[in-house]
Amino acid sequence: MSAATKLSESKSFTFRVHYSGRNEWRRLRLALYRSNLVVASVLREIRTAHGITQAEVAKQMKVSGACICLWEGGHYTISPERAKQFRAAVTNLSARKE
Repeated sequence: MSAATKLSESKSFTFRVHYSGRNEWRRLRLALYRSNLVVASVLREIRTAHGITQAEVAKQMKVSGACICLWEGGHYTISPERAKQFRAAVTNLSARKE
């Protein structure tokens, strides 16, 4: 077997491994995006059920309104600590409105 044949075989093998890895990465990203959408819909549902705006929640949590929008849009994942803050902010704001 010549050196050129070995080189071409190794390139095709590397390409297949790289391509397979990319597909796995795409599947993982899609799964994460879908899970973000589920969390996002729950965040929006909780907030709107209490009749609170994104700006009010953002002010209570001391984050930007864009941050709340990105969490509710499923573009960014909210951390567990921030999720607890979100829930507390909505609870406090709804108690003030009543």
